[in-house]
Amino acid sequence: AATGNHVGIAAPFAGPILPVRVLGSRGTGKLSDVADGIDWAVAHGARVINLSLGTPFESHTLEDSVKDAWRAGAVVVAAAGNAGERQQLFPAGFNEAISVSAWAFADDDIAEFASYHRTVELTAPGEHIYSAFLQGGYQLLSGSSMATPFVSGVAAALLAARPELTNECLRELLHETAEDVRAPGRDDKTGFGLVRFDRAVAALDTFTCP
Repeated sequence: AATGNHVGIAAPFAGPILPVRVLGSRGTGKLSDVADGIDWAVAHGARVINLSLGTPFESHTLEDSVKDAWRAGAVVVAAAGNAGERQQLFPAGFNEAISVSAWAFADDDIAEFASYHRTVELTAPGEHIYSAFLQGGYQLLSGSSMATPFVSGVAAALLAARPELTNECLRELLHETAEDVRAPGRDDKTGFGLVRFDRAVAALDTFTCP
């Protein structure tokens, strides 16, 4: 999956990727392993940490790692969940994480399966996403785990263009340039709105951190 070869799916031109395995082959694992993975990523210089995973159980160990990552300057982006109802998952529910819900363009609304909560900050495409898959090849997948990497990719590309941006400034930039797709203002289903890479890039030259 190389960028720019017009084959399959790959990352944007936004710097190196540090793949960190924190779950087993069935997509399950220990919260302590997730926390350790976050710590490892921070120790190795990661500025954007994508967490396409979640649990309904609030873990102080996991929260400490997310807080430490934020204090170190990293942006933590996490999946809001796929319960199709009001639900809070973690690490998305922590204040230092950007919680992302799944948007369905076919419905012009959040996906039917999308979880929502007052902690949701952004929404991104999360239905029928063409993705790399296990044992090679590609497959259409749906879920907030598909939406989260869109926000992470936008964040990484913006940092590549303006590496001096702090995580607080980057978060604010994502909020200000999101497309408000529901009732005016922030809401529990889409947060500040649909992430918009084009708007964020256009705002880079004039954006100043509050």
